[in-house]
Amino acid sequence: MFLLGPFMVGAQTYSLSGSVTDAADNTTMPGASVKLVNQSDTTQWQGQVTDANGVFTFSNLANGNYHIIVTYIGYQAVGLTVAITGADKQLMPVALRKGVSRLKEVEIVAAEKHYEQKADTTVYNANAYKVNPDASAED
Repeated sequence: MFLLGPFMVGAQTYSLSGSVTDAADNTTMPGASVKLVNQSDTTQWQGQVTDANGVFTFSNLANGNYHIIVTYIGYQAVGLTVAITGADKQLMPVALRKGVSRLKEVEIVAAEKHYEQKADTTVYNANAYKVNPDASAED
């Protein structure tokens, strides 16, 4: 028992919870992505999606510093640094602001139809065929 005592004390874990809201109207945001990264070892991270009430909870966390990244489609990402020091931690609501996303221009190109069948008549599109400017009708 005395041999396992120091390991049991060092093995204590804590939880971190909070909620995500819209900064404009304070409504909860279900489905927001929350990523928790251990700052001492960035290969250790956890991810969650907020529940129907916009709440997230991470459990089994050791003492240390963590970085939280909250994202939601159409909103600006928010990053926070949190220290877990011997107790469970409840964060203030994380408020996300709407963001503007500009997409690049898209050009849609379609090939011209060479011909079209209308009932019993075939209609040819002369512009769909490449010909030289000095070509004769036979060419």
